Amino acid sequence: MQKLIQKLRIATKATKLLVHFSLGGILIPTLGFWLPFNTSFHKKITQWWLKRACNILSLTVKIKGQLPSDPGFFVSNHVSWMDIIVIGGHTPIRFLSKAEVRQWPIIGWFAACTGTLFIQRGNGKSTVMANIIQEELGKGESILVFPEATSTDGKQVRRFFPNMFSAPINANAPVHPLAIHYSENGSPSSKAPFINDDEFFSHLLSILKSDNINVTLHALNSISTNIDSRRKVVSDLAREQITDAIL
Repeated sequence: MQKLIQKLRIATKATKLLVHFSLGGILIPTLGFWLPFNTSFHKKITQWWLKRACNILSLTVKIKGQLPSDPGFFVSNHVSWMDIIVIGGHTPIRFLSKAEVRQWPIIGWFAACTGTLFIQRGNGKSTVMANIIQEELGKGESILVFPEATSTDGKQVRRFFPNMFSAPINANAPVHPLAIHYSENGSPSSKAPFINDDEFFSHLLSILKSDNINVTLHALNSISTNIDSRRKVVSDLAREQITDAIL
């Protein structure tokens, strides 16, 4: 009987998620055709859509601290594809992602619709990436990057790549560190991390099976920058705050 109830619960969640993505598939690209992503209305609709996705996936999100109201360069540890849904559902922001994410089923398509900036990684690409971010910051956009450049199990914070911090320094933009932590029954969640060669639909199914995953999003102290700031110093300050928040 319990297995039947679980199957019905999964089917209900999956149906809601499918309907929600279908709605987003019509609404957000249509808005993108008529309105630039950086308009307030477009951002509010996208934020509402992402927050609703959190509810469908049974993610209970708690914010610790005050999310910044001023635009800037947001940085966070990276655990899962759900990081984008959680953070984007609670603050108007654009994401920076590796180009291959564009090819991911569902997530890649929607990321493009919500204004994600896709960047080719590799030798000689860091300058191009920094210039793109700096340009967007100069327009008053908020950009989020994951400076670890990979996802983890959420029990560690890998070293940050300082090159990513040249953009906010050159743009005189503040750095806003965020820390994200997933838990179940008081312990770090083993289901939330999406790492290595995890397959998307298998991972999604495990999330749909969960009754609830608690997510704590820590808004940490902003770091002011100017042209004299050193990338490594700013990077280390951000990483130290994030590490202290989740470990």
